[in-house]
Amino acid sequence: MAGRWRRLRRCAAVLALLITLAPRPAAAITWDTWISPGVSLCWTFGRGLTYGLELSVIWVPSTWDDLKKVPLGTGVVLNLNTDFDELFILRVGAEWVGPAIGLEVGPSLVTDEQGAHFGLGFTPWVGVYTLPYYTGTVIFDDTPNIHQLGMLLKLHINSDGDFGSHDDWDD
Repeated sequence: MAGRWRRLRRCAAVLALLITLAPRPAAAITWDTWISPGVSLCWTFGRGLTYGLELSVIWVPSTWDDLKKVPLGTGVVLNLNTDFDELFILRVGAEWVGPAIGLEVGPSLVTDEQGAHFGLGFTPWVGVYTLPYYTGTVIFDDTPNIHQLGMLLKLHINSDGDFGSHDDWDD
């Protein structure tokens, strides 16, 4: 029991550190808001094929000049994964986004044939519209950790409706 709480405190400390170090929007930079729904298909080791939905809201620099100053955007993400049998994973996380690369980290709720479990999931990914990814979920109890490899298809919707047409490309 003590080992579980030690792992929980360690994961909470790492998550707090990541949130503290996250870049904050600067006043001199203009930011675009993107809403990005997506669907995923992945292989969950020991479980088989898993399907998912994702919704992210991210803030990224709106011009190329701003992108040169701050090459990272930040956001929040909601992930739902299931095998439509016994496995269900819900994760709400923070996301750091660079040009065609990113990292998502957040707490997870996992339900399976053994009950409900809490954990911490992390997902590095690459790409723009098709994103291959790996997700690792560290479970805080004695349940085995979850490892997934998959592909995410995303649609990026800019709140301005311009789909990212940087109007300063010829400046």
